[in-house]
Amino acid sequence: MSGAKKRRAPRRPDRPPPPPVDLTRSLCRAARDELGQPGVTAFEAELWASTFVAAMRSRQDPFDRDDPDELFGIPILDAITASARPGALLALSAFAGVGSEAFAARALAGVSRLATATPAPAWAAEVGTGHVERVLVVSDPAFEDGRTYGLEVQRPSGRHVLAVYVDNNIGGVPKDAFPAHSLEDIEQQLRRSAGARLHFEFVDPAAAAADLRRARTMLRMTIGAPLSDDALDLMPLIDAYLRLLPPGEADVEEPPSEIECRRILASFRRTPEAKALGGGGLVRDIADAIVWFGADYNIGGPLRWSPVVVEAFLAGWIRRKVMADQGYYGRVPDVLRAFIRFAGRERGVSSDLIDETLAAVDVFAPEMLAGGDTASPFADPAFVADLLEGMAADLERRAERDEAIARLMRLPGTTRPGEATLARAAAAARARYRDRDPVAVDLRGRMDRSRLPSRDDRMLAAFAGAPAVDDRDVARWERLVADTIRSGRVERRTTDPAVTAAWRFAGAIDNDGVLTEIGPWLLPQGLASAWGIDGS
Repeated sequence: MSGAKKRRAPRRPDRPPPPPVDLTRSLCRAARDELGQPGVTAFEAELWASTFVAAMRSRQDPFDRDDPDELFGIPILDAITASARPGALLALSAFAGVGSEAFAARALAGVSRLATATPAPAWAAEVGTGHVERVLVVSDPAFEDGRTYGLEVQRPSGRHVLAVYVDNNIGGVPKDAFPAHSLEDIEQQLRRSAGARLHFEFVDPAAAAADLRRARTMLRMTIGAPLSDDALDLMPLIDAYLRLLPPGEADVEEPPSEIECRRILASFRRTPEAKALGGGGLVRDIADAIVWFGADYNIGGPLRWSPVVVEAFLAGWIRRKVMADQGYYGRVPDVLRAFIRFAGRERGVSSDLIDETLAAVDVFAPEMLAGGDTASPFADPAFVADLLEGMAADLERRAERDEAIARLMRLPGTTRPGEATLARAAAAARARYRDRDPVAVDLRGRMDRSRLPSRDDRMLAAFAGAPAVDDRDVARWERLVADTIRSGRVERRTTDPAVTAAWRFAGAIDNDGVLTEIGPWLLPQGLASAWGIDGS
């Protein structure tokens, strides 16, 4: 029909929107101004690119399982390539040396496309290449709060160093990073600041690579790790340099066994310091808590104590994990001092460093003691009675929920769909979530999770079950789900609109309220997810 408007094909739901034009222009302009100057090195170009890729990664929603370099970065690379603006080739050349392997490969493809018209900069041939000849590891054997890994990269134009600090006090993650001219510079600076306490050792690059990959894995498993700004900016470069190192990843350190913890407690109780405390069961309880903290929350085990570990224990952990009265907390500093002396002797720590750790107890004990001056609520019989009643009701409700889920999963048609079917539904849900669909925002507010599961089936179940979180009417939910599965559609007149919206969002029902292919399986799974039951 003449004059009719041609309909535009709808955008694929799983494809992120194109980057704004002004972002592409800004990147090209910045590359032209900063990387087009004489004397720029490949390392300087990588540092420039790493900062921009880190900014791209910061846009990723914490519930996405997609690689942020591919999700946000590759569309930007494609836009830069398509623009062919002044500075585009410089930007792409720098981006080829950082980020994920797929991101770097796409940047190189853009370089190949643009370099036919404009020659690449001299430093471009060295970006993302090099050989890690030496690795210097700096540690404090007494406190073992962390380790600094200095990676010396050899290139035809010379050597440079990227240093990464892995912090044992926050789970063994790469907390800080910084560039340096040489390993000798790092050693001189650290010797001036810490003197003879530090241990300097050149290690096999393969061993360092395994340790750093383990630290990177721990970071991916940690939500909200307190990293320095430099570590955030340099993480894409760290990822790229790990590809220059030999393959392999060290095992995550296993906590001490229960037998080993009992042995440590028995040894402590035999010490003169422990016997001088008296206190009977109270002292034993506090010692148990100290060993519990060291075994489960402290890399290095119950015997590793430093001023920073003391701060973590007194200023945060003990009040958060142990519910007790003020009399209990009042004895904690004395028991901790005795345990630190015992642990220092066991590890062979010098007396001056033991004294330094003991001084931290005096600094942070007042903060712990100021956490509350009221008596323990367990001293109130009414509180204890209410607590026990609530626990009994909770156990009864859990049993009721388990039975309801078991009955629902025996209904016809509730078998698990194929992975391809689940993946299609999950891709649609993720796309709507990234677009900040109002239903997605509402469902996220109802969930009691810090992040969504990465598996397709569990993510869909989390969305479908969000309205049932903390709802205690088990029978009502069982009837609703069972009636919907049996009839093949949801009865809108008797169902909360928020529930039907959640089920539509997760792909359990269509816009007409009819069950989809995955609906009979997904609705019981959603309830199981909401109620903390593993229905898989």
